[in-house]
Parts: sequence; structure tokens; C-alpha cells
Amino acid sequence: MKKLRISQFPILNKCCGVLDALDSDLNINTSSEISNLGTARHAVAAELVRATTVNPENEDIYYGGQVNVSGIASKYGVDVDDLWTTFNITKGIIHNSIGTHDGKDLPPLGNFLNPHTLRTEEEVSMNLENFSITGHPDLYSYNTLDGEAVDDFLIKELLIVDWKFGYKKDPTHYQPQLMGYANAIILDLCSRDYRFSQDPKITGMVIFPNEPKSERYSTFPMNFNGIVTWSNDLIDRIKSWDGKTYEVGDHCTYCPNKPNCPAFLKMSQNALAVISDKQIDIAKDGVEFWQKLGLMENMIKDAKKVIKEHLIAGNEIKDADGNILTLAKPKDKINSAEAIQFLRDKNYPDYKILEHVKINKSGILSIAAEDAKDNKQPIGKAKELALQTLKSANIITPAEFGSVKLIKK
Repeated sequence: MKKLRISQFPILNKCCGVLDALDSDLNINTSSEISNLGTARHAVAAELVRATTVNPENEDIYYGGQVNVSGIASKYGVDVDDLWTTFNITKGIIHNSIGTHDGKDLPPLGNFLNPHTLRTEEEVSMNLENFSITGHPDLYSYNTLDGEAVDDFLIKELLIVDWKFGYKKDPTHYQPQLMGYANAIILDLCSRDYRFSQDPKITGMVIFPNEPKSERYSTFPMNFNGIVTWSNDLIDRIKSWDGKTYEVGDHCTYCPNKPNCPAFLKMSQNALAVISDKQIDIAKDGVEFWQKLGLMENMIKDAKKVIKEHLIAGNEIKDADGNILTLAKPKDKINSAEAIQFLRDKNYPDYKILEHVKINKSGILSIAAEDAKDNKQPIGKAKELALQTLKSANIITPAEFGSVKLIKK
């Protein structure tokens, strides 16, 4: 049986070509420092949610367990300080979402942190002929009708939350994933004799913990019948796909079929031909061409990573003419703090040292974040205040030109 993940629904919603990857024997290692960090951040958030419960009578918060941040960092080989930042931000989101608030930028998690109905990263599934479709929602929970006990099995509200710790896309990109989770959760609950009220309130929510508070949450109200209809339509598309119609676009970036996709290959060949001939009307076709270049750039990075991993494993890469690919001499790493201290011990003045030492904005803000953590102050506010102060003093000034950015309508 072919296995399809609900997290692939945003791709599948645009192009059924992702289904080709289910038949491919090509094994692509998608592990990377960035992906491991994302997995570790989700693990911290999940453990924190599991450790948190709320007294529905007085809305007191109980952290009933310890989150092993250091252990999670060690397991995934990531920076423990980064995970502590994730812990503090996520804990703040949960804490500030409980009780009375203005509702402008906070998700209503408090009513759903009931240990009897809360589920985090539990598998949900739905089967379709030759497909096994599974997913692991970051968090979902439900409420029963007022005055009804939980074990009365009559649900009036369902909340589905997805944490997104990486680059923020257009929130509508995630709707197919939330709809897929909703359908699978409904099927699972109904199979366990739960029932839904006549017009249940079903909400999908995407939380971007690393974004400013005003841009941190996106909610998607969902209709019970609409979820079923949408899911049936997607299933019909899967069953009726002709196996040769593809759509190229932003969704190709994370598609596992990209290395084998004939449409993506053709698009890349056309773009390379345009580059070689320098025949392009920038004013007219620049936006489309820029998008294609971005997709090609990601594909090139993936390909270079495969080659490097092949060499790291001790394998040889050599062509018929004797040309060899090999690993260059690794760059030296330096302990910045000890290096600066070494120079100071040699009586070099700070102004001289700083002429040759790079300091970036993220490093300065990290110092502000660590100081806030040590003093048990809000990290986000400390970083925002530091940035405002640095800009006011003209210590941080904008560059003359920014990078090229695509703005979609």
C-alpha cells in the first residue's frame, strides 16, 4: 500500500505529480541541520503542551512535567540555547492564551488544554484503496456541549493547531494540510463513537512562534460539511490523475518527486536556455523567470548536498577523462570569545580588534535574548527594545538596497 502524508497535501492540492514519488525507489536523504532544528523545535513544543494542563474553574496553569530541552538538543544535534528560546516563546504563547485577553493576537488555547481531550503529535489516518494516508497534527483538542460530561461523546468545538517554526509562507498555503487533518480527526473520533453537534465550531490554526506577535497566528474557520466535501474532491483528483499532467510552481520546492519530475526538468532546461541566449524581456517576464530561478537554485543545492554526502562517505567521483571531484580542505573554526581575549591579552585595543571582527545583528539580539532569559524577562520584548535602541542610535542602519523579494497578490 502506498503511503501518503497529510503534510504533503499543500503540494498535492497544486499538483498530483507528488504521487510519482510514492512509486519511486529513489532514496533522497532530506535530513539537514535546518530540518533537524525544525524537528527538535516541534519536539520541545509537543513536550511543553503535554506538560501543561488548565483548571477549567479558575484557569490556573499547571506544568505537570519537566521538558528535557537538553536531551532533545542532544538527540537531534542542535543548539540547546536555540531550543530554550523555543521553549520560552512557546510557553509564553500557552500562558498568554489562557484567561481573559483582548483576543487580537492570541489563540484561545486555554479552553482546549484539557488532559482528557488534548492530543499532540498522535497519528490520525484515512485509507483510500491503494493509499494509506497518515498525519501527526501538532495539537488538537475538542470541547463537549455545555453542561455535558466529556464521556458523553457530543462535540461542539474542535481546534487543530500546527506549529511552523521556519520561514513564514502565505498562511493559505497550509489550509489543505489543516483540512486533511480535520477530516482524519473527524473520521477517527466518529470511529470511536463520538458525535458532533449540529453545527460544530471547527477551527484550524497555524502558529508562527518566531514571528512578531501581530503576525504570529492565522486561523481558518472550517465547516463540517465543507471539510468532507473538500476531502472527497481531493480523493477524486487522486483517483482520476492521468499520471502525466504536472503543474510547476512554488510547491515544487519541497516536492519529493522534484528529481524525477519531467515538467520540472523541462522548466529548468528552458530557463537555462534563456540564460545562455540572454533572451528575456525583464519588464514583462521577470517575475515568472525569478520564480523559476528560485526553484532551480533549491534543486542545485539539493544536488550538491547529495554529491558532498557521497564524498564524505569515502566514495570516489571520477569521469572518463580522469577529472575528480574531491572535498576541499575544511575551513578552520574559531572560538570568537577566546580569540578576542587572546588579542586583549596581547594589549591590542578594542577599536583595533573590532576593525577585523564581524558583528551581525542577529548576534547582538542573541545577547539581548540571553540577558533577558537570565533575568527571567520576556525575550521577544527584550529583542524588540534592543533593536529599537540600536536603530535610534544609528548603530544599525538600513542598507542602500535590499535583496529581491517577490510580492504575490
